[in-house]
Amino acid sequence: MSFRKILFLDIDGVLNSQDWLLSDEQQDMRALDILMKVKTIQRDFDPVAIDLLNGIIVATGCEIVISSSWRKNRTVEKLQEIFRTVDFHYPEKIID
Repeated sequence: MSFRKILFLDIDGVLNSQDWLLSDEQQDMRALDILMKVKTIQRDFDPVAIDLLNGIIVATGCEIVISSSWRKNRTVEKLQEIFRTVDFHYPEKIID
């Protein structure tokens, strides 16, 4: 008998930790956003956390259910698109 592996993933505090939000790299991205008068979604995600998430998918093959307020007013396709832009290699694994 085979079971599906599902990771229930929160975003705030998991993929954008306090350490990331206070890092020099994130602050540089924020400054660029201000100069360009835009807000890029990439600065909300810690690249180290995204790399770890990529590794979890490789190791387990699990699917992902987003259990976060980020789900509100966003389709699965939109969430997949967001994750694609932050170098997540397996957006098709986001199923809900």
